[in-house]
Amino acid sequence: MLEHTPPGETREGLEKARRWPLEATPTSAARALGSGRRVLAQDKARERLQRTV
Repeated sequence: MLEHTPPGETREGLEKARRWPLEATPTSAARALGSGRRVLAQDKARERLQRTV
């Protein structure tokens, strides 16, 4: 999936998550990577728009 993700915050987050240790707790991962709770539809729309420009 990473090779299909354009540069930006989403890709940076995926790259960071990819390096995260598998033995880490879900709580520590959510603190460092985010839980996804603050993701808005506008964020996804902005990314999609940037890909078409």
